[in-house]
Amino acid sequence: MPDHTAPPAPQAACKPASPRLRGQPGPASRRCAAVAALTLCGLALSACQGGEYAGLPAGTGAGPGVDGGDDPNSLFQSRVQPRLAFCRTCHVTGGVADTADGRRFLLSPDGSDDYARTRAAWVAMGEGVEGSLLLAMPAGTAPRAHSGGRPWPPGSDAYASMQSLLRCWSQAGQCGQGGDTPAGDDLKLLGSTHGGHAWFDFCADQPDSAALPIDPRALIQPGINAGRAVLFNAYWKDCHVEPERVGEFAHPATCGELRASRERGRLLMEGNGVLGQASTFAGHDADGAIVIEQEAFNNLWLVWGLAERPDNFDELMAERYGTSLAPERNPYPLPGEDPNASDGGSGQLPVGWLQTRDPDSGAWTGKISTNCQGCHSTTAGSELIVGGGSSLL
Repeated sequence: MPDHTAPPAPQAACKPASPRLRGQPGPASRRCAAVAALTLCGLALSACQGGEYAGLPAGTGAGPGVDGGDDPNSLFQSRVQPRLAFCRTCHVTGGVADTADGRRFLLSPDGSDDYARTRAAWVAMGEGVEGSLLLAMPAGTAPRAHSGGRPWPPGSDAYASMQSLLRCWSQAGQCGQGGDTPAGDDLKLLGSTHGGHAWFDFCADQPDSAALPIDPRALIQPGINAGRAVLFNAYWKDCHVEPERVGEFAHPATCGELRASRERGRLLMEGNGVLGQASTFAGHDADGAIVIEQEAFNNLWLVWGLAERPDNFDELMAERYGTSLAPERNPYPLPGEDPNASDGGSGQLPVGWLQTRDPDSGAWTGKISTNCQGCHSTTAGSELIVGGGSSLL
């Protein structure tokens, strides 16, 4: 096993933008709609990537129970050796794991003597079962971290298979025992939760007063790749070190501040004409950076080449611009309708669109603009996927 000390696994090398609640932009800023900068946060992983991955192709999970009978060689060939292909990307001569400590477990390129090499490594590292580095390092239970991550986490079928093999070697007659843990998903690449942030995981059961830990992504600094199998091709850049200068909120320091920030972001993201919403590149400015007057919006059917305004205008509006009608009320005024006499109007805007309101009086303006979901959400079939990315981009 390589003797590298790995930091807590970061989720990404980029920083998501904090919700913007800016003041009233001047005329010049309204003339300049915006420049949308796409930050490509690359995470280049070598074959020896971290995370939880048991190293088997789809369909080869054993399910509950790992039984090799009384023959450890058979158990090795059927349940352990197929997973060593993952280990072989580093644990070979000249590989990342070819270090003073890692050299105790080196495999051959073709796998012809995997059994002999694995058993010799087990003996050289002191034998044992749960305490053996052959099991503890890839399981993440060893005193020091494994630079290849946790490919065999406790409770997985991979862990149970190796545990059973080591019992075969350690205690005569114990083959096949220890494999009664239900098999996990052999393809949990990186253990992804499909988004989110470590702070929200931390705060799930913490009071508002709890201080936030360091953002693990902030550990991605120049030099982090030295001697490690996991490679990052972009480093942490903090754009909020001077929050007043850029007109944004500072980083939250407690779980309570994080929850308040999320609530502000919810208003920004959902919109739907609620007080506190914001439009694209304009914050709370009722005139917005991108607005369509009531009459022009209601006449968009002319741009579509239709002979008259269709009865299903709202549905066609959503379909044409790659989204769906908002699941909650998201009003706009129909032709000739006073939005302030009809609680915003009788029409229904799609997701990503909103009617602006005066930030002081709360009055409806009749002006139609967009918000974050215009770019950051999409619809697949009939399902709204918040954060999925617009189908038009």
